[in-house]
Amino acid sequence: MKTPDPYTKLMARIPRPDDQDGIRKRIKDLIFERFNDRQGELAQKAELQPAAISNILSGKAQASVKQLRAIETASRARFEWLATGEEPMLHPMDWRPLQIEPTKEGDHLRNFIERHKAVFSQKQLADELDIAKGSITDYFTSASLKAQTRLAIMKALRKLLDDQDLTEDEVFGSGESETEWTQPIRHIGNFSAEPIIHLPFVPVGARAGIPTPKFWEQPMETVRIMRAILADYEPDPRRPQKDWWLIEVDGDSMEPQIRSRARALGYYVGNRISKTVWEVDLEKLYRLKPGVWAIQYDDDFVIKRVMENTLFRDKQVVLHSDSPPPGPFTINIDSIRHVWFIESTVNNPVR
Repeated sequence: MKTPDPYTKLMARIPRPDDQDGIRKRIKDLIFERFNDRQGELAQKAELQPAAISNILSGKAQASVKQLRAIETASRARFEWLATGEEPMLHPMDWRPLQIEPTKEGDHLRNFIERHKAVFSQKQLADELDIAKGSITDYFTSASLKAQTRLAIMKALRKLLDDQDLTEDEVFGSGESETEWTQPIRHIGNFSAEPIIHLPFVPVGARAGIPTPKFWEQPMETVRIMRAILADYEPDPRRPQKDWWLIEVDGDSMEPQIRSRARALGYYVGNRISKTVWEVDLEKLYRLKPGVWAIQYDDDFVIKRVMENTLFRDKQVVLHSDSPPPGPFTINIDSIRHVWFIESTVNNPVR
């Protein structure tokens, strides 16, 4: 992983360097309203040094992301409000703090295995390593695994996932401990520390190949986007729970909402069985909400609007164009091979 430059590291630590006066004022308001104007009480509950709070309020130091997150946890004051003044001031009463990015390699390994439990089990990994299952659990408590152990785990995971491109950063974390990657926050100027994510990309020229096994067997084209684009759709964009794709739009049947040649952002409605095998999940498909769907059925690939999901009831669904002709048409569930639910074109929500 490329080491962030000094400015990127600064932006990761400081939410908005040009608005520290505003941050100080909001922290003072918070102390007055929630802590009886006693900054020592805030410092204690946020587990910060009293001098750290004093230095922020006096202007001797800038508030970091880590400090604002600690204040958020202690007071329910929203990070967005602290950093930018965006209302409301407080989280709901039942709010729980954002989970902190794990710092130990064992934590990253445990999370990686959990995210891929549909593909392989902890027992299968142990068998590949020729060790007891309990030894995998022991790895989870390790801050830094031995190089030989890491190599053995990587070899086993690449085999289990059929993915020779899998990197150690994906499994054990990047090791960039001095950079605090936080949940991407919108409306905070140039928050350039947000990391990049590579998504599978289906250009117009490749769409005709989706029905063929060859399309899935070859390395997929990818496009880099900012993880912040997923902030509206994922609880934690650092660890997306869905398989996101970008699909190039061909034609004007969905205008003005989606224009021809736009890049549509959507998630795959199914499961990645291996590096080259993706399968639509009928249970997920039955529950999929109406909206804009990208569908590969028989030998055709279309992006259309679904007004009502009737797949479970009728075993067929009607597809509509926003800018007809053509008019609505019906497809049967048996003809459906792959489905993506389209959330937006990049930076432009689908209405």
